[in-house]
Amino acid sequence: MKRQSLVRMHAVAGILAFCLIASFFVCSLVSEIAGTLSWIVSVKKGIFYSMWAMLILLPTTVLTGTKLAGKSKDPIIAGKRKRLRWIAPNGVLLLTLASYLWYKANLGEFDSLFVAAQVLEFVVGLTNILLLGLMIRDGFRLKSNYQKPSRSTPKPAL
Repeated sequence: MKRQSLVRMHAVAGILAFCLIASFFVCSLVSEIAGTLSWIVSVKKGIFYSMWAMLILLPTTVLTGTKLAGKSKDPIIAGKRKRLRWIAPNGVLLLTLASYLWYKANLGEFDSLFVAAQVLEFVVGLTNILLLGLMIRDGFRLKSNYQKPSRSTPKPAL
């Protein structure tokens, strides 16, 4: 696969994963603040059925990023590798929490365990949003570091 295709695939998968996690966070937060139980149930159901896209997006992002990075010692890439060690386990925890919250909401059990799991989901979700945001920022930094200078034609002398 050509490098440019890998770069595009990596960027699209990473940005989609970021947007999906951010939308889950915002929808959960808004539904909890609104306090409408039917809305909370709908949001948890929507998250449960769409979170499985993360099982495609995040591995795609990791695999393409790993391929692009190779054995680079670049400090930006080293930072991305360090963050990845936190993003993966947080992602697994988020999938588990989302499943549990959907299960509890579906049963109408909005007890203290639901609230505790919801708070934990907010903390872990916000952490992943921040980490993914830093990854995207560093991706843009890498792109600007490695862009080839444009070859503009010299202007004719007047």
